Amino acid sequence: MIVLQGHAMEMVSELKKESSTKIVVCDMYDPMHLELLEQGKDDTDEKRALDLETVTRVLNTQLERGDFFLCASERQRHFWLGHLAALGRLTPTLYDNDPTTQSLLGIVPFGLSGKPPQRTGPAIKGVVPGVTDADKVVIWAGGVYSWFDRCR
Repeated sequence: MIVLQGHAMEMVSELKKESSTKIVVCDMYDPMHLELLEQGKDDTDEKRALDLETVTRVLNTQLERGDFFLCASERQRHFWLGHLAALGRLTPTLYDNDPTTQSLLGIVPFGLSGKPPQRTGPAIKGVVPGVTDADKVVIWAGGVYSWFDRCR
């Protein structure tokens, strides 16, 4: 079994083949085509259209080949079910066997709970060597992009 996301399938073309015996799980938490619409705002319309076409093809390849898909929320699940349906992945057989479609697309939450965190004890400060109580600790599970300033 292989779990992948982003452009990983493009880098290992063997995974694209229907003859591959690998079970492929695609993590779709990042709708890259929507991300590109914001990220490329400073590019020409022609470049943006080409980039959007390219990344949509990458996503379509994953959605056509993958055996199972992961997303980050119920809202994303609805989005990706629509995309899967448009590509013909929601078949009468699949639906008859699993009307919930949980066998095709599952949710693995990403991010923080809506409930405020509660300190239950020391975790990093004073525990990890070299990190003192006076240090600031930032945990970031992603990249830093120039377009973050536009998303308020």
